[in-house]
Amino acid sequence: MRDLNFFESYNKKKDKSLNKELILYGLSIVIVLGMVAYSIINIIVINKLNTETSSLEQQVETKKSNIKINEILEKEKDIGEFREKYEQLKQLDGFIDSQDIINESLLDSITVRVPENVFLNSMIFNTNLITLDGIAKDKRSISDFEHKLGEIEYFDDIFIPAISYEDDFYTFTINIKPKEVEVVGSQDTD
Repeated sequence: MRDLNFFESYNKKKDKSLNKELILYGLSIVIVLGMVAYSIINIIVINKLNTETSSLEQQVETKKSNIKINEILEKEKDIGEFREKYEQLKQLDGFIDSQDIINESLLDSITVRVPENVFLNSMIFNTNLITLDGIAKDKRSISDFEHKLGEIEYFDDIFIPAISYEDDFYTFTINIKPKEVEVVGSQDTD
């Protein structure tokens, strides 16, 4: 049988030194975990910086494109104003054409009514007066011409102020007063 020694546990030297291998493994694990944590932190920081740089690049591109967009919008605004003015001019031109009695059809109406023995030298058109200068072989042709001009509905008053005889021909002037055109309405343009 063995003796019981209650103090034996106190008598033995405790091996307080830790195993060197265990310390080395522990230290290696801590270093590896530190490196992994440092790498993860660096990756997060790099991603954050990449996000910020792409955001800043987008802002720069947006500012550049905003300048271009503003230029385009300005040009579109100018085009819109030009279109409005063009439409106003078209309407004004149509109005003037509708009010214009001195036009190609009136000129054709006069030339169709010129008798065979009458030759026109000039036609002066004005809004208040039309003056025809010409020559004729006889007074009767001038009278017929005046009468035929009276058939044109746009003429109010036809008058022959002068007839003269020179070199076997009669030189004449006919003054025609066009009918007054009543302006139906006017449009204000800016």
